[in-house]
Amino acid sequence: MYISFVVKLGVALYFFAFPYTTMIDSAHYMNDAEVLSRVIYKNPSDFFQIFFGFGDVQSLNEQYLSSTTYWSHDKGWMFSDTRNVIRVNAIFHWMAFNNPRVVLLFNILICLLGLRWIYEGLTQNTASRKNWLFVLIFFLPSTLLWTANLSKEAFLLFGLGLVMRNILTGRHIHFSTLIGLLILFLFKPYVGAAFLFSWVVYILMMQQNKVWRIASLALFALSIGLAAYFTQSRITQSISQKQFDFINLAEGGIWLEFNGSAVRIEDQDTIHIQITEADNRNFYAVISEPIQVEKRIHGSKSEAINIAPSKHEFYVLHQLHQSGSYIPLKVIDGKCSNLVKTIPNALFNTLFRPLPNDPPKSLSKWYFVLESYLLLALTMFALTKIRGTNHVKVIIFLGVACLLIALIIGWITPVLGAIIRYKLPITLSLIAASYLLLFPQKKQQKFT
Repeated sequence: MYISFVVKLGVALYFFAFPYTTMIDSAHYMNDAEVLSRVIYKNPSDFFQIFFGFGDVQSLNEQYLSSTTYWSHDKGWMFSDTRNVIRVNAIFHWMAFNNPRVVLLFNILICLLGLRWIYEGLTQNTASRKNWLFVLIFFLPSTLLWTANLSKEAFLLFGLGLVMRNILTGRHIHFSTLIGLLILFLFKPYVGAAFLFSWVVYILMMQQNKVWRIASLALFALSIGLAAYFTQSRITQSISQKQFDFINLAEGGIWLEFNGSAVRIEDQDTIHIQITEADNRNFYAVISEPIQVEKRIHGSKSEAINIAPSKHEFYVLHQLHQSGSYIPLKVIDGKCSNLVKTIPNALFNTLFRPLPNDPPKSLSKWYFVLESYLLLALTMFALTKIRGTNHVKVIIFLGVACLLIALIIGWITPVLGAIIRYKLPITLSLIAASYLLLFPQKKQQKFT
């Protein structure tokens, strides 16, 4: 654990000193958390109103948090995962006297605690090979890179560690399990929903009476089926909207606010606009020559609009380069039939990519290509040992959660770098399942 702490801290400080392009989220979280923490010194009462989201929050945000990036653009309340990361790190900033390196240290400790709980849960259920298990959990490129900065992943691992430790050690109904699920919902809602679903299935499978077990599982499946049927339109629209937004961001370009809608400027026309910076986060554009822009609205066809030159300043929503690991997705377009048809593609993108010929052409990609295929090979080999195992229920628990998370990621995410990052809980679940199958305890434990 000391070695792991030193290595992870070293990686975190390296990226803090020499930021990598994919670490832009970390910089925004750090800045927004620092701005929010300073409200404590100005007016503690206003800070608590902003923190918990009651009272005239909008005017307080405009008064204190106009220089933030993620906080200002996120309108969510207590279940906004982006704002929750900022909330917690604002407290860390206050505790650290606004020293960003100490804030990083707090995040690393939270992350390591979650990983340690997963490791401890597995070591109680597996025989020997503990050094290999330690390396797989703590030093994979995924866990080393994505948890060495300010992000949602540290809190994700904290909640995931609580849930998996309790399931792995047989404490399937435990207060800390509920706390872990709540933390997952607060910082990664779709991961929390996936593990809550698989946890309910696991609880129902634990019933001793076979008739009651089959009946309760059938009733649960029927309830979920009916709920999905009556809410299919809302679910489809939500997933489709997130996919639409993510694709627009991944494709990059300059996006302006025009008559209440977002329009994208074609690359050849960017020379005809002049962008000025109003402050450290707001930009405005003036159009000097007639240009054609693309108006995109979810659920409608793209529309070409001509804008004449004027002195009017258009608000710049985004100005981004196309993601280096962008991949085209099969568009859902708000249709439930498309959602079903894209299931194979969604699972393939999450579980089997990046492929060797996928973008980008960089050395770092090969670390994750190698990790992905080695982990899949380990999982496939471990599944050959499933006959006679005492851990079938735990394997099903992990497998159901993995499939649900893989589906959501694959439906929405058109960037391979983001897919690698988001499937961290899948990676750890596959490691746990494989080790339970390959290295079972010689003596059967009562909780297995």
